[in-house]
Order: sequence, then structure tokens, then C-alpha cells
Amino acid sequence: MNERYYVGLDMGTASLGWAVTDEKYRLIRRKGKDLWGVRLFDTANTAAERRTNRVAKRRLARERAREGYLRMVFAPVIEAVDPGFYQRLDDSKYCEEDKIVKQPFALFAGNGYTDKDYYEQYPTVFHLRKELLTSKEPHDVRLVFLALLNMYKHRGHFLNSNIGEGSTGSIEEMYENLRSDISQYMELELPDIDDYDKLKNILTSKEYSASRRVELIIESLNLSKSKDKNIVEIWKLTCGLKGKLSNLFAVNTEDDEAKNFSISFKDGSFDEKVTVVENILGEEQFDIFMQIKEIHDHCVLANIMKGYEYLSFARVDSYEKHGKDLAILKKLIKENAPGEYYGMFREMANDNYSAYVGSVNYKNGPVRRGAKCDRDAFFKKVSTLVSKMPESQDREYVLQEISKDTFLPKQLTASNGVIPNQVHKKEMKKILKNAEGYLPFLLDKDESGYTVSERIIKMFEFQIPYYVGPIAEKVGEDSKSKNVWSVRLESGRVYPWNFEQKIDVKESAEKFISRMVNKCTYLNGEQVLPKNSLLYERFTLLNELNNLRINGEKISVELKQNIYNDLFKSGKKVTARKLKEYLKTNGYVEAKEDPVISGIDGDFTNRLANYGKFAAVFGVETLTYDQEKMAEDIIKWSTLYGDTKSFLKQKITENYGEDKLTKDQLKRILGFKFKDWGRLSKALLETRGCSKDDGVIDTVIGRMWNENYNLMELIESRNFTYKEEISERSMAVDKLLGEIKYEDLDELYISAPVKRMTWQTILALKEICKVMGYGPSKIFVEMARDPNAEKKRTESRKSKFAYLYRSVKDDTFDWQKAIKDTDEGQFRSKKLYLYYTQKGRCMYTGERIELSDLFKDNLYDIDHIYPRHFVKDDSLDNNMVLVKKEKNAHKSDTFPIEADIRGKMAGFWHALADGGFITKEKLKRLMRTDGFSDDERVGFINRQLVETRQGTKVITDLFKQTFPDTDIVYVKAPNVSDFRHEFDLIKCRMINNFHHANDAYLNIVVGNVYDVKFTRNPYNFIKDYEKGKEKYNMAKMFKYNVSRNGVTAWSIDGEKSIDTVRKVMARNTPLVTRMNYERHGKLYNVSLIGTNSIKEASKDMYIPSKLNDNRLSDVKKYGGYSDVKGTYFFLVEYTEKGKRVRSLEALPLYLKDHYNTKEQLEEYCRERLGLKEPSVRYRRIKMYSKIRVNGFEVLLTGRSENRLLISNAEELKISYQDAKYIKNLAMLKERDVQEEIYEECGAAREENGKVFLMLKDKFVNGIYAKRINPIGDKLDENKFNNLSLKQQAEIILQLVGITQQTNYGANLELIGASKKTGTMKPNKVLSSYSEVLLINQSVLGIYEERVDLLTI
Repeated sequence: MNERYYVGLDMGTASLGWAVTDEKYRLIRRKGKDLWGVRLFDTANTAAERRTNRVAKRRLARERAREGYLRMVFAPVIEAVDPGFYQRLDDSKYCEEDKIVKQPFALFAGNGYTDKDYYEQYPTVFHLRKELLTSKEPHDVRLVFLALLNMYKHRGHFLNSNIGEGSTGSIEEMYENLRSDISQYMELELPDIDDYDKLKNILTSKEYSASRRVELIIESLNLSKSKDKNIVEIWKLTCGLKGKLSNLFAVNTEDDEAKNFSISFKDGSFDEKVTVVENILGEEQFDIFMQIKEIHDHCVLANIMKGYEYLSFARVDSYEKHGKDLAILKKLIKENAPGEYYGMFREMANDNYSAYVGSVNYKNGPVRRGAKCDRDAFFKKVSTLVSKMPESQDREYVLQEISKDTFLPKQLTASNGVIPNQVHKKEMKKILKNAEGYLPFLLDKDESGYTVSERIIKMFEFQIPYYVGPIAEKVGEDSKSKNVWSVRLESGRVYPWNFEQKIDVKESAEKFISRMVNKCTYLNGEQVLPKNSLLYERFTLLNELNNLRINGEKISVELKQNIYNDLFKSGKKVTARKLKEYLKTNGYVEAKEDPVISGIDGDFTNRLANYGKFAAVFGVETLTYDQEKMAEDIIKWSTLYGDTKSFLKQKITENYGEDKLTKDQLKRILGFKFKDWGRLSKALLETRGCSKDDGVIDTVIGRMWNENYNLMELIESRNFTYKEEISERSMAVDKLLGEIKYEDLDELYISAPVKRMTWQTILALKEICKVMGYGPSKIFVEMARDPNAEKKRTESRKSKFAYLYRSVKDDTFDWQKAIKDTDEGQFRSKKLYLYYTQKGRCMYTGERIELSDLFKDNLYDIDHIYPRHFVKDDSLDNNMVLVKKEKNAHKSDTFPIEADIRGKMAGFWHALADGGFITKEKLKRLMRTDGFSDDERVGFINRQLVETRQGTKVITDLFKQTFPDTDIVYVKAPNVSDFRHEFDLIKCRMINNFHHANDAYLNIVVGNVYDVKFTRNPYNFIKDYEKGKEKYNMAKMFKYNVSRNGVTAWSIDGEKSIDTVRKVMARNTPLVTRMNYERHGKLYNVSLIGTNSIKEASKDMYIPSKLNDNRLSDVKKYGGYSDVKGTYFFLVEYTEKGKRVRSLEALPLYLKDHYNTKEQLEEYCRERLGLKEPSVRYRRIKMYSKIRVNGFEVLLTGRSENRLLISNAEELKISYQDAKYIKNLAMLKERDVQEEIYEECGAAREENGKVFLMLKDKFVNGIYAKRINPIGDKLDENKFNNLSLKQQAEIILQLVGITQQTNYGANLELIGASKKTGTMKPNKVLSSYSEVLLINQSVLGIYEERVDLLTI
């Protein structure tokens, strides 16, 4: 019989720790190696990152296609007038010597009209557009083409398809929509506006600054800054000022960032900040936020248009004003500050006028770009300079214009993003209409029936619907690209006027649905419901409502259903106050009683908003079955196609004609905005399950309505069969380990980083099973959080307390001063943090705690509200309190807290919660009156055994299917962390990568103890515990023997388990491998490097800006892209100075498809690298391959000019005591403590000296003496000894850092060496080395092959 063995896995998105042990936690050895180690790999790019690049490429391709069509229709007429026009236009980007037609002009040449004449007549393209708009006189066809080409390049946005060409939308309509939504979703009433013309004048007049606009609106609407703070905030945002989200919206006041977050729609970084806003606000409030922005953008556009009918008129006006402003500014500076003139106007320098406009033309000729300019900094600089000048009309003009944000207006600004396509289209139609009078070809029709003018306009205004996506090339065939889903009806070129003839829009949309809609969290393959679905809305509300408690008691099903029908069906938000009023009015509580509402977080966060919307549309209180079905269909279509109102309208009218929807109802429905998707499918909510108690069968959603369970209670409970039903239906990959392929993971619907992590784990398990010969008995899995999951952002604790105490008045203590005098690092102390959350008082007695006595262990202690005896919850915010150590105050293993303590302290606790000092959850635990039920205790145990994160559940379910005879056990990271702390098993990430293997090993130990102790059925354990058969104390898991059915998981007697663990953890034997690969994807850094920045010596390290244009190949003339990516290396031997030498060369990724074979690579060496008689000796050495150079192992990561880029691959191996000491130094550095604190925290000169000598020995006599750039001779002991304690610690940490998988060198300036001592830059020519071995390793490094690159 095979010996049972365990596998431990520590899964991260960039690493995999693994370990293999027997049942007594001893490492198993195979092939002469301990079976534990680390697999490292790059985190995979998310689909969103790759999609962004694809979309950008398609956008550019479509832009070129549109411009190509414009050229085509104008070509016959232009070529008759000027055959070389297009050629000159194409040549305009080349230097003179590279032009096909060599002449100085780019646009116009000969016939007495040149570029010089053109630019004198039309300083900007808007001057040209203005003339073509106003004049019907014949104009050169080339001028008309240039104006249209400019509009084709800058089409404007397509965000609002409803506004007409002669309008930019109605501010009245926008405000009324905002007013309606704010009333419904925020219960805030915005004031009526009687005079919209007056409001529009305030918002758009250039006579007012932004702050003055707000003041005028407050005055006009009779608002109070203090009483109407939230409404004032709306107008601040509308006028472009910074607004604070918490002043307007109901944000989470326990999230410091949310509470203090402010933003302006004019922020240059708005696009980055807006994602934070969406996370803070949630969907409904974010929609309101964007409605406010819509009004702001409307006003900005009105300011841009300046009351003119056409944009070009406004642009010419801005150009002329800029010239006038510049003349005034120059005059002022010349007369009053002549010494500043040169620095402001005649050189390219940061934040001066030249940088502001991006060019300067002085003695040395024109210079474009090359300096940075922050707009606010530039105007502040000008304002400061001008304000010091004597009073004059010009001085006042400049200062006033700056305050109004109208000084020196520019043509190209971020505000241009608010200009819609319709504004440009209106100009285009007028220009074409005028031109038709003297360019008759514009009226010619083709087989489509449209004139040239009409086709130009259609091409200009057309957008391929996003649900159609990229255009398929062939009829009746699925595209080879997985990113193309459109369906072709006919072959041939697709134009706007034949789009529906060539493309099956409806079928493409259906394929889009099946492809793009997310899959259910629990049922693989089932599409999720729209987030606004009535069913999903019902689920989210019931999931919250079923937790409701009144006066500590769960409500009855009847009361729950009455609350649902009476309060929620209107669609309005239900607050705790409304609920209390309802309970009193309907006799559920006494009229004078103030019932305690718990189980929800303040007010209800969910509601039936969309049910209320459709009930209002149909004029009913309760929707019929048919109405609900219609609403569900419309919500789904709107979520999918809402951005294309015409298609949505067609979809609705096709399915629900005028007999079911009136025109008014349809108009209201089309005004609704639905977006985003939920996490669950209809199939899941309608999954039928049986109660094991009474045999009643009901769906998930049905049972949530008919009983008071939330979702997790239903699908995790042993009393129902839902869990089994879901597991049976969610078997996505039903294959054994040896059969599973990478493509099979596509069925799991996991993110790219998690997918790579999973595949690396599967490869690791395959290798373990191969070397062992059979599968493991148990696999223990710990999985890191998805890096793309939302991270909670918090500000510093010091800032948090400064904010909380800003208005606290205390005659006996100066809180603000105490906080100010405390270092940020000190607030990491749990006791100090709790001290400030409790206003310096004991939580159980209310007595004041003297700050000077806080850290005296015999006086104060930290207590867990939910005792550690029952649950492991070390949350400072929810479960820990600071108390006096008094014998009879409160027994630490008792819950709930004694009634006398609750009675005495309730008022204080509520005051802390109301002030934001403690969370509502902590208050709820403190105030709770009932003890833990068996279900709760089982839940506490399940927290340690059951994984609720769906990503991890998907992976563990996969392992269950691929290892049907193996137990898959999930391990919680906090349990392993507690075990480390209990037994002083340190973890220091900076020393080496072994900590991943250590964690995997400890996952086996800790996971097995929990698994054996609590069994797979915690209910049975609780019963045994209550009968006295089991010991149960979460805080003392490893204080007792743990065994069951003859299996010992933990022994404290005889052969103690901890002794085995310590021996294993002391071993420095983990195998470390790095995933190597041929690089794909991005060819280079996307930032174009200017010619001034490219050095002659390194010009071959750049890619030309256009790979398909030989004339742009000289990067010294035309610039190029930096950071050229190599796809792989190859070994080549060639002749140099009469000798045969070998070098490692990197093949650039952009040339990968051109040079595949050995012969082609040799051609590359001859033609591109200039090598003589090249012979490729070894093809395809992957990136991050391990090579051994003169006895030292490194990873091959890239090249720079003639040097190889490498990183260290030798792990630092030191003793446990040294590692513990170094970790302490690292912690002190991270906290940035003062010199004197080092000694107090365990640092010592003697110990520093010992560690320094230990490390020096490794660099002089050990493996690191063989480094390509050794540093042993730089480690001067005398200089080290003369350093301060803190400086010595810095040197030690630098030496440790140079042993990591990096190549940044060590900063040893303190001991007389350089800032980057030891950076390794080996020559790509290998002939100077005595040993160069390529080490090809298996995934885990158990197997390997060595290739001698000097002899092969």
C-alpha cells in the first residue's frame, strides 16, 4: 500500500509555494532533494489591459479608413488641379532629403500661392473653417478638403445621441432630470427654478469667476451655506470648483478616504479619480454625480461656443483674444519687470509662457516642447509677477482675466472633450452646402443613392455599435480571432450606408450577449442577471431584510413580508426612522417605544427602485406577471444596448408594440438608464432545494421570501440540499489531472492573473504526482486575494484622529496637541489606537485612562468582545476594546457582556458610534443581549474551514474534480499567521523567497489540525463539545493533542509535533524556479521618444515610429519607441578580428515573425547585426532562463546595448537567529524611527557587527564571491564600525537586498563604495567566461538539464 502524503500550496498571483510531507509533517525527499519550494512567475495582464490596446489599434485603423475615403472622393477633382497635392501632404512628415518630391512646401506650391500665404491667410484651421462657413464664393477644392480632413481627425464625442445639431442640450431638461432622481434616490428636494435664462447666464458668463458664480446661484435660489450644504455642493461641482462627496452623498463615514474625498470636474486627473468616486458612491449615487457633470459640461461647452452659432467662430475669437492678452502681458513685463522678459518668453523652461504654448522662436531658431507646464502654476507665476507692478488698467485687466479663468485662452485644452460630434457635424453640413455651389461633384450620387456630401457626413457621424464589435471578414464563418463576434451577411467593404445590408446586427448582438455577459458566481456557464433586474433587486433586498432584528429579536416572516410590500414597493429608500414609524403606526411596538434596529447597517442599503419605476410607468402599485416579464426584458436590453437608443427602441417596439406600451410610456422607459451586471444568475435564484427537516421543496428566492434565511445560510446550511444541487450543476471541468489542458480553464471564468496562478499550480501538482508515482491523500490550499479586487483605501490613523477630535472640547486634556505630538508610526500600537477611539476611557467602566500609564501591562489590557474562546476575530475596529485589568469587571470568555456593564456604558458607547469613533458593528456587539446559538458557533468554526471567496472556491472545486480520491482542504492565512506568532516562526520576505515554501508547509500543519479537530461537520463537533467530549478554544488550538479515528494531527506529548515543525522550518533547502517564456504582446514602450533624446551610440535600442515605412527608420531624425522588447535569446558563433567568438543575442519582438528558422536567424545576424560568418548554435533561450556563469546562477532578463540584463538567482541562506534579527532591522527602517529607538527595540552594535561579518563572509568566501561583479573587497569593517546604529542597519539591509532576484546594486556610500555597488552587467560576448551553463529546469526544479553554451 502506498504511503499517504500531503501537499501544501501557497497560491499567489505571482508565486506558488509548495511542500510535500508525510503524515507526521516530515518533508519527503526524492531525486536527492527535499520536496518543497517556490515557483515564481509574472502576474498576467488582465483582459482589460489587453482590450485597451486592441481598441486603440482599431480606433486608429478606422480613423485612417475614414480619412482614406475622404481622399478617394476628392481625388479626381484635386488631382485635376494639383496632381502633387496628396504626395506633398504625405511627404510633410519627412525631412527634406527623404521626400519623394523635394520641395520646401508641405501643402501649396506654385501658382503664386504657397504655404506661407496659406498660414498668413489662415493662422489656424478654424480661420479656414470660418471662411468656408460664411462665404459662398468659390474656394480652392484643396481648402475644402483640408477643412473636412481636420473635422474627420477631431470628430467630437458620441456620449449624447439625443441632442440635435442646433443644440447642445437643454439645461432645463438636465436640471429637472437631476431634480427628479435626487428626490427619488436621496430624498433631497432641489429648489424650483423660475428663470432658467438667468441661471444659464450665471453659469456661462465669462464675467464671473467660478466662486462668484456659486455665490450668485446661492443668492438667486435663496440657499443657506450652512442649512443647504449638500445643495451648495452640487452648484460648486457644477461651476468647476472642488466639491466634497460626503457633503452631498451618503458615503461610508468609517472609510476615511470616502469621508474626505473631494474632486473637481476640471481636475486634470479626473479620469483617474472618477473610478475612485464610483467605488465610493455606488451605482445610483454615481449616476447622480455624472448627471451633475453633464450640467457642468453643458456650461463648459456654452463657454467654448461663446454664444456663436458655430464652433469655428468661437475658436477664432479665442485666438484673437490670446493675441491681445499676450501683447498686454508683454508690454507690462517689458515696462515693469524687464529682467523677467527673457525667462518668460524667449527660452523653453518649466512653467513659463513658452512651455504653456509649447514653442519658442528666438535666436537659436524654433524650439518645440521640451519643458513642462502646469497651467495653474503658470498663471500663479504670472499673477504673482503682475500683482507686484504699479496699478494700471492693463495690470487690472490681466489679474481680472486670470481670476475669471479667461486669460490667454488656448485652442487645445482638456475642455475640448465636452464637444459633441453634433457641433462639428453642423459645421460640416454648412461647409458642404456652400461648397456644393462651386464643387458640383459633391452632388454626384453613386449606386447607394446618396450624394458625395451625404456620404461624407454619414461617414463622419457613424459609429459601429459596441455590441456588433469588430467587423468579421468572411460570410458564414466564425472568425479565427476570439475577439470578433459580428456576423456577416454579405462580403465587400462595409460603409455606414450599407452596414445593415452587410452585417446581421441582431445576430451579432445575440452573440455579444452570450460572449460578454458575466457568468454566475456559483453556476458556471449561466449568465448573470442585470444588476437592475427586478429579480436581482428582490434578492438583494431580501438578503438584507432577512437579517433584520428588532429589539434583538429576528422578525417574523409575516412582518418581513408586510415591510416589503408596504414600505419598499414604492421604490423609495427606507431609513431606520421610516421603519420605526411604520412599526409604531401598525402596532408592532408601543407608540412611545424607541425600538432598537439591528442586523442592518444604519438605513437599508437596498430597495426596489426599479420596481417602483415600472409601477409608476404602468400606473399601478403592484405589477402583474406580464408587466414584470416586460420590465425584466426591457431592463436586460437597456443594460446591453442602452448606449444606442435607436436600437433599444426598435427592440422594445418589436416585442411590445403600441397595444402594450403607449408612446408616453415608451418615452419614459427610454429615459431610464440601466447598466452593470449582478453576480448571480436567474438559474441560481430559481434552484430548487429540499428542507431535510420537513421535506418541503422551494427555490432559493422562494425560501428567502417564505422564510427568513439569507443566501449564504441557505447554500451553506446542512438543513437544505442547495449546496449539493449547486455543486452538481457547477462541474465546469470534469477531467483528471493528467487530462486537463490550459484551454480547459477558459470554462472557469476566472481573471487572467488567477488563471495563470491556477495553471502553474496544476503543472506543479502534475510534477509532484510524477515524482511520487501516485496522488496525495490531502491537498491543503491557501490562495492570495485577487489583486484586481477592490482595495479599501484609508488615510493615516493620525489624520483620522485629527479629524475626529477637531471639535472635541475637553478642559482636562488637549487632544489635538497630543495627536499632533504623536508620530504616525506610534499609532500602529493597538493600545494607542483603541485609546483614541475610546476617548481615553476604559470601555467597561468609563474611567479615564492616563496616557502615561497606557503601556503598563499590569494596568490595561485588550479584550475581545466576541471571545477568542469561540471565534478568531482580531479586528481592531469591530471586536477589540481597551479595558482596565480589574478582576470582576468582565470575564474574558463570557458573552454577551454583563448586563450591568451594558446598562452603565450604553450611553457612552452610542456617543462614540454617533461621533464616528467606533463602528456600528462594534456597537452592535457591545449592546447584544443574547448569547451565541449553535448555528453561530458552527459559523465561527466554518470561518476557519470554509472559503467564501468565489475565486478560491472555483479553484478548490477544480482540484476536487481532478483529484477525486484526495481531500481538498482550504486553509485560512490568518490561522497560519497566528501559528507563526504563537511559536515564534518568523516570516521575512526580504531575505529570500523561501517564505512561500515555508507557508505551504505550515498550511499542511495548521490545515490538518483544523481539519482533523473539527471534522467536515462542525455540527457534530459542537454536540460533542456540549457533552464534554471535545475541548473548544480557538485561542488554544495547539495547546492540546488533536486526533480522531486513529489519526494524530498534533501531539504535545512524546514526539512533539512542534519539534518536527521547527526542524523543517530551519532548513534552507527549498527549490526555487522562475517561469521562463518567449515574450509576446507589447512591442515597446508606447511613449514616442523625441530625436533630441536619442543618442547615436544607442539608436539601435529604439524602434522606428512606423515599422512599415523605411523612410522613417532613422530614429535620430524621426524619433522612435524606447524599451524595445526582445522575444527570446539565441546563441550565435561568429568571426571577430580573426577569432571565432560566441554571444547571446536577443531577437526583437517586432521581428519575431520574420526570423523563425536557424537560417533566417543567421540572416538577421548578417544583415541587422553585421556579424561575419554567423552560425546559430542554440535557438530560443527563453526570457528568465537560468544560466550559471563561472559558478554563479543568474536569470537572463533582457539586454541593453552590448550588455545582458540579468538578475540574481542565488537565494540567501542564513540562520534563524540572523533572519529574526534582520527582520527587526527591516521593521525599524519601515517605521522610520529615530536613532535612539533602535537600541530600545533590540538593535545593538555588537549584533550588527556579527551580522555584517556573516554577510561579508558570504561575499568574500561564499557563493556571492562568484558574482559577476563581486563586492567583497568593498565591505570595509572599520568603516562599518564607525557608523551609527541606524546607519549600520541600513548597510546590512542593503547587503541583504543585493541577494534578492533583482539587479539594482547596493547603496554602500556610507562605507566608501558607490550608490549602486555590485550591479551586474555582463557582456553579451561569452568568450571571456570559463563556464556558461544553460540550466533547463522542470516547473518545480525536481528535474533539470544543463547545456554548456561554450561548447555546444
